[in-house]
Amino acid sequence: MGTYNNYKLYLEKFENWLGTKDVFFDDITVSLLMDYMAYMVNELGNGLTTQRYSIMILAIMFKQAIKEDIIPEYMYQ
Repeated sequence: MGTYNNYKLYLEKFENWLGTKDVFFDDITVSLLMDYMAYMVNELGNGLTTQRYSIMILAIMFKQAIKEDIIPEYMYQ
């Protein structure tokens, strides 16, 4: 349950930065992630560990979506 709540908080932070909950996998690009990381550092004061964890949670979602055949594998490369 703790992991779920933690992931949920990190996803909410990402959605708040985007300004929407309607995020599609193909909307998440390298440049978008770089902008998000800059936001975490410059606006939120997050350290490197928090930045990496935030990106790791998004990667986990991509991997699970591939596993469930929601998105093609090439989208996570």
